[in-house]
Amino acid sequence: MNQVWRRTLLLPVTQIILILNVLLTLTVTWLVYALALNLLANAVHRSLIVTLLALASVTLVLVFLATLQMLYAYHTSRLDRQRDEAAALDRVKIQHFLATGTLPDRLSQAGENQVLLLREQAGEREAQQLQVLYAGLRLRQRDEEMVMSRAHPNLRIAALERLALLADPHSLPTMLRAAHVVTPGGDPTALSSLALLGAARILRRGDASVLELLPVLEGAALTQQQGTEALSILGKRAGPLIQELARHSRPALRALSARGAALGPRAEHYPLALNLLRDPSPDVRAAALRLYVALDVTAPNDLEQLNALAQDPAWFVRGQAVKALAGVRPLPEASLWDSLGDSNWWVRHNAGQALAISLQGQQLLRQALSHPDAFARDTARAALQTEVAV
Repeated sequence: MNQVWRRTLLLPVTQIILILNVLLTLTVTWLVYALALNLLANAVHRSLIVTLLALASVTLVLVFLATLQMLYAYHTSRLDRQRDEAAALDRVKIQHFLATGTLPDRLSQAGENQVLLLREQAGEREAQQLQVLYAGLRLRQRDEEMVMSRAHPNLRIAALERLALLADPHSLPTMLRAAHVVTPGGDPTALSSLALLGAARILRRGDASVLELLPVLEGAALTQQQGTEALSILGKRAGPLIQELARHSRPALRALSARGAALGPRAEHYPLALNLLRDPSPDVRAAALRLYVALDVTAPNDLEQLNALAQDPAWFVRGQAVKALAGVRPLPEASLWDSLGDSNWWVRHNAGQALAISLQGQQLLRQALSHPDAFARDTARAALQTEVAV
């Protein structure tokens, strides 16, 4: 509330009213004490006077509090009205610019927000005009300077959000530099992750090569999820970057390539999946198996490799391999039978679910009720019960 009242130069008034309220409250307390003393002394007339003074003090406290609330309500409503009037005027200025190309002298904060909102909803031609408007008023330059400054992280992130919404190709160098900046305090990757997503948003339009993001993904302290979100924003244009990541020396980036390809699986990703299935890193193999499942291929030639992955030392690789085996026809009964007795619960669960989706698999599950492994029997029983319930 103080911030609002500072803007309207009313903070001294509120402070005076609050001080008076405190003084009156102390006065009421003293009067109540005096009233008690007079009552004990049987001084009826003085007690009546003290009571009236106490009531008057309480009334003044209530009046001052009501005045404070009325002032606050009045001036905040006035601020809202002024903001709405400024927004309406800015809306006219923006529409005039879109029609004639004449830059307005300035825009209010509400007008700047309108430009960014219209940018989200505009077509290609109108979006370019709005980018010219934002740059012509030196707002883009202001935000770019703020992003690379030493200002408070919240201010820099807010400026970067505006640039990301604007998606002006001229802001791409700033985005790429900001992606390497570690934000002190709070989330250390807040600025870099937002810059990465903003750069991906610009590159999605084809204004520059998507390989511009490769140094960012290599150098920034980003999570797999943040990298995957960037590839998701790029959409179909992510292809060259995915292929480049698949050849990278770092396992995390090779796994990222498989995750990115799985977002929009296409036939061209099949060789990529097969190559990553043989990767020395278990994380990459697991991600490649997710891609393989997303491709929904049923290639008997891959059965030998999938069977080998179903015996992988890493349980999360075995769990994904079982899902891939579920799509092979005819169903690889021997591998799935072995997976029912796996030492890891998740692998057993996936094997049971994979078998339950086909009549052939359900028959195998019934046979597994007499499996020598107790865990396999429990898994088969649970999978059959789930199938019956469905």
